[in-house]
Amino acid sequence: MCLLVSTQQKISEATKLIMPHSQSASKNVKVDQPQNKYLQIWEFIMEEISGHPRKIPPKVRLFNFLSFFNAFTNILGTLPLIFLAMNLQLMIFNLSTGIIFFIIWFLSQWLKVPKKYLFFPFVITTLVFLFVSHLVDSGTLGGTHYYFFLASAIFIVVSDNLKDGWITVFLTIVCVVGLFYIDLYFPELITFESDETMIYINRIMNYIVVLLFIFLIMHKLQHTFVQENQFSTAVLNNIMPKDVAAELRRNGFVEPVKHESTTILFLDMVGFSSLVKDKNTQEVLNILEYYFDNFDMIVKKYNVEKIKTIGDGYLAVGGVPYNNSTHSFDVMRAAIDIIKFIEDPDEQALRSQQGIDNINVRIGIHTGGLIAGVIGRNKYSYDVWGHNVNLASRIESTGVINNISVSETSYNILGDLFPFRLRSKIPIKNLGEANIYLFDKEKYIDIDKSTLDSVSLITEADVLISTSYSGKY
Repeated sequence: MCLLVSTQQKISEATKLIMPHSQSASKNVKVDQPQNKYLQIWEFIMEEISGHPRKIPPKVRLFNFLSFFNAFTNILGTLPLIFLAMNLQLMIFNLSTGIIFFIIWFLSQWLKVPKKYLFFPFVITTLVFLFVSHLVDSGTLGGTHYYFFLASAIFIVVSDNLKDGWITVFLTIVCVVGLFYIDLYFPELITFESDETMIYINRIMNYIVVLLFIFLIMHKLQHTFVQENQFSTAVLNNIMPKDVAAELRRNGFVEPVKHESTTILFLDMVGFSSLVKDKNTQEVLNILEYYFDNFDMIVKKYNVEKIKTIGDGYLAVGGVPYNNSTHSFDVMRAAIDIIKFIEDPDEQALRSQQGIDNINVRIGIHTGGLIAGVIGRNKYSYDVWGHNVNLASRIESTGVINNISVSETSYNILGDLFPFRLRSKIPIKNLGEANIYLFDKEKYIDIDKSTLDSVSLITEADVLISTSYSGKY
């Protein structure tokens, strides 16, 4: 029983770990699926019986499985009684309890009746079935009482709270004490097998069946736990870097890391609020999902880490969580591809066909140090913070529609590879006037990363020392 309770707690912990995260994140999570066609068939059957792993909570899936299994075995158990023309009353009892279990399963799995309304009918039906089976199967000599130990463990596992679990344990104890009392003082109420050898065989068979049932339940619990563990891992890997997610799962927290050199990209959809003011919620979500999904693919292509979306804004950083020497180049290339995607006539025509509004964006880029880590206790979020993050946001807010504005720090790194023009000094909140450079789209000639091998770039470290911004961020 302790082992079953421990497994239940692990399942609950895995479930709690994934619940805080958004439904939209989980929609795109990829979890390993069985490749063998027989395993796929088995998974399909189990989904039909227990429920979909991503839509139905683990305890409800286990409850559905047990209800269906009990219905199947009880109804199937009437067949020998029919063919052997045995006790008609026992046959009707087996069939009736099987039908009750089937109704419970059907209500839970297909009509989605909450488990809290079906749990105690399930418990009572189980205990009544075991109680009567004990009386008609030679009492304690037949070994039916072994099933009560299994039943109490199952009740604890599928119960919604500790109170319900203890109530079911109490009911089980009452049944067992009552049966032993009948065995001692009212043996005439028990139907004994006349052949002692059959009684012995029956007791052994009941013992074996209980062990097999325990194995089956434990296998189902383990399978459920593995599924939830895989999904929680996939969700974490989807919302933060894998190594960061691994540290969070291993330690329960993530040590913040100071990165001396990164490149920050801020993007804002210009006029988005006025564009969608007359649209319904689903239409707004479709537009955001379309653009953010494409932005995600672009930044991933250049090994830039998406950090988060903020309303209709988008934040990504190069050089986190793994330091590299090309993050400024990577972020710039990603920004150029985003502008291309926004302005491409073919993409615009395709969006119009799909009913997706065309939008304009502003992009701001700045290079500097920051701190990265996981913040929050209840809802984990991998984030970056520091003065340079704020500065990148302010550079974006002063930018030009469908173009890229960069700080002088980033310009000193990228100026030999990309064409820029000085926008003169721009007032930046809490900083004063600063040189901001605008990407010159008309003069740009597409290059790729191999260009880095033939171009001598000033390093980020040198820029941070020599720039007029040195000491401010």
